[in-house]
Amino acid sequence: AVLIAAAWLAAVALYRVSVWHLVAVVVLTIVADVAAYFFGRKFGRVKLAPAISPGKSREGALAGVVAAGLWAVGASWYLGITSNFVVLVASALFGGALGALAVVGDLWESQLKRQAGAKDSSQLLPGHGGVLDRIDAHLAVLPVATLMLSFLVPMWK
Repeated sequence: AVLIAAAWLAAVALYRVSVWHLVAVVVLTIVADVAAYFFGRKFGRVKLAPAISPGKSREGALAGVVAAGLWAVGASWYLGITSNFVVLVASALFGGALGALAVVGDLWESQLKRQAGAKDSSQLLPGHGGVLDRIDAHLAVLPVATLMLSFLVPMWK
């Protein structure tokens, strides 16, 4: 409940800055998840955490991190945050770190489900593992992204 509240407050804080900052962070998380899924299915060989989430691969996780970094560079440029090469590199690192955090959030939620003995967190979204499977990475990423942006964006402008 605390993590859900923190993510909600972070989303509201981002929205108050700009709806596009919120959209950029939410889409970053989705980009990381989708890239990890498709790249992992096609090229994944080494399991990331087989006891927690047997379908995840290291290759997929790395692809998610890279994709998130690339998305962050594009979003920074679009939002007018980028002013020089150093800022582009910082955006890539920032996005990559959030991409890695998205993977951690996903694994954390999978571990909670395993401990609870549940396959799905709910039946509200059939075939998707439940609501928590759709928002698990956002729960981890939104608070950290908001904190990072609150410190970094004023310095970049």
